[in-house]
Amino acid sequence: MTSNVEVSWISNEKERGLKALKDFVPEEEIFIEEPIVSCQFLYNRQYFPGCSYCMKSLEEPENMLQRLSGSAEIPNLPFIFEYKEKYPQGDVYTNDNGLEVYCSEECKEKAYKEFQNLLDVDGRDPEHPLLKLEELWKSFHYPPESATPILIARIIAIIRNKLDEGVSAEEAMAPFLSFKNDKKNQEIGIIQKFLDEKFETRIKDVHQLIVDALYDPRIPELFTMSSFQTLLCTICLNAQGIGTSNFENYSRFIRDLPDSSVKENALDYLDQFEEGIEEESGMFTHLEGSGLYALHKHINHSCEPNAQIRFPFNNNKVQVVALKPIKKGEEITISYIDLSDDCDCEECEECDGCEGCDGCCQGCEAGCSSSNAYEEAGCSSSNNNEEEEEEGEEIPGEDRRSYLREYYLFECHCTKCQREIEEYNKTH
Repeated sequence: MTSNVEVSWISNEKERGLKALKDFVPEEEIFIEEPIVSCQFLYNRQYFPGCSYCMKSLEEPENMLQRLSGSAEIPNLPFIFEYKEKYPQGDVYTNDNGLEVYCSEECKEKAYKEFQNLLDVDGRDPEHPLLKLEELWKSFHYPPESATPILIARIIAIIRNKLDEGVSAEEAMAPFLSFKNDKKNQEIGIIQKFLDEKFETRIKDVHQLIVDALYDPRIPELFTMSSFQTLLCTICLNAQGIGTSNFENYSRFIRDLPDSSVKENALDYLDQFEEGIEEESGMFTHLEGSGLYALHKHINHSCEPNAQIRFPFNNNKVQVVALKPIKKGEEITISYIDLSDDCDCEECEECDGCEGCDGCCQGCEAGCSSSNAYEEAGCSSSNNNEEEEEEGEEIPGEDRRSYLREYYLFECHCTKCQREIEEYNKTH
């Protein structure tokens, strides 16, 4: 898949991870990867038009900025013609019922070959199991959200199409069974963290709708509740949040222009919309979804990561970039959570989450990157522990470790955590 990294055994605690096969310098690309399956969040689809296959943002940058900032008029964006010449939007394609939209004929063909041929529904039939599935999920899973049942439906459709091509059931299911799913999560009900106390009853309804829509007698084992829970755990623990934006892509285009007074004026012009975006749209500024990646799944967490996840192509291709020098043979790590609040470096203090920010603090030790599928799914940390901090009794970084224990089910022993605990023990 790439000659830059290899999957290697790291330790009994971490199991496998990715190791570098060459030296990397900061900001160097380590690898790019397309997901084996992805989809846009359900509520997000109502406001952010995007390709149903590659998740490309299909809204023109000026229209997107007008909507996000609440501007009364369409902004006259500088260098917009040059941008559109470099990144032409192209024609938009839809399926017969108009429910799915694609950025190209190629994406439409890929979608139908992989899964969409089994997922097209009559949009006029509200009783279709897949439409009922979407409405049921939306009825008790509000933004920030996930699209977990739709990912499961696409996975099943992919497997069924492989069977039609003559691939064995074992081989067809193998790519999705290779992810960590941690069966003990089912016993402690980790998935219930995504929803409310009524989740257990409702998830049975979700499971039944998927069975009604996609059951295949060739693979009955895939439609049991146990297999359904395994797929849920797989997505919970491995799904990478995806964010795309044609306006952010345009902003990046401006920032990458050669330095000049014209460029500075263009950036100043865009800055005037920041306050409006914050007031009008808050945190909902991107086309958002999630996906499963075959290579990315092996990257382990560190609170001092040496790499960062980005989506710089206005689609679902993930880019892994070095944050600091990485030596050949060194493990590549990212942060599963947003570490910006945990970092006091000068870069982080200056960055307040500006619109279009793809890492103002890229050079800081923390990396300030998040690949947190749980936050994408609507979960948030429940323990602030401000009182303990004021009393000076809490170990530094304990909030961070507690969050990782609660939502990722592991005890972090990275160099930063070990250093914080050792320093605390010396003084207490």
